[in-house]
Amino acid sequence: MAPLRDPRIQGVFKHALEEGLRFSGYVTWRPQAQEWVRTELPNVTLKAIAELMYQHIDSGGEIDQVRETREQWLDSEFHSDLRLTIDGRRIYVETILLSDDPDEPEIQVVNIHDA
Repeated sequence: MAPLRDPRIQGVFKHALEEGLRFSGYVTWRPQAQEWVRTELPNVTLKAIAELMYQHIDSGGEIDQVRETREQWLDSEFHSDLRLTIDGRRIYVETILLSDDPDEPEIQVVNIHDA
């Protein structure tokens, strides 16, 4: 895994998370990711996780960018991974950038689990 180094993409990613704290549609979740949060982190909201993701990036935390090779995910060239601590657990959050438009960015959480 290589750290995401493209400042434009980093900015789009951060902007999507920032806007997602105020508005819907900037950060979306695949159903299996939502279900994992409901089951494994029942006292944590999706919005709270998005806020932790934003804080991670805003404080200089890394995003890993991985070229996608898995057959079921080939609709995206890359996925981007963050590792966070939530309720004392080390959590891996896998995302894809659905829109890299700086004015209307959108990321989707496609997978989440213990790291």
